[in-house]
Amino acid sequence: MSIEETVYEITDELRGIASSGLTFTKDPYDRERYERALALSARLVSEIEDRSPEELLSHFQDNLLHLSPLVGASTVVQSNGQILLIQRTDNGLWAIPGGLVEIGEALAEAALRELIEEAGIPGNAVDLLAVFDSRLWKTYTKSHLFHFVFLVQAEMENLYKISSFPFCILGASRESSSSTWK
Repeated sequence: MSIEETVYEITDELRGIASSGLTFTKDPYDRERYERALALSARLVSEIEDRSPEELLSHFQDNLLHLSPLVGASTVVQSNGQILLIQRTDNGLWAIPGGLVEIGEALAEAALRELIEEAGIPGNAVDLLAVFDSRLWKTYTKSHLFHFVFLVQAEMENLYKISSFPFCILGASRESSSSTWK
């Protein structure tokens, strides 16, 4: 594990401890200690990123309910030997449709919701293909993330609408600008 990965792992744990403490403590002295731990985690991250400790601390303070890993869900939709991809609006990269699971939502439901939101295609989850742990897969996220990937059988009439186009804007949203088969 690289020094950067180690620092991210340690700071994520410090953030979790501090966030939990700040959420539940009544003692003003403990609150002060948890605030200091949160500030120290921001300072550590600022040493490996081009961001100030104050900017990071502000971000960390806005996320005090980060008490456990985040959970994401994605879909793999296949047709004629190709996989449906969406182009993300935040970074322009191509990806399978997916995102974070909302509170009260089952994993497969979240994956199907994301498929509709990002590609405009409804479907049914038929199999769990993979579970990714961001720490084990060396995904540099600011929070620990578990991501579940489902094989989805899309409704065929919706597949035919886009399968004849090499590139389409069906399903463009604030999270995706287009969809295509690759």
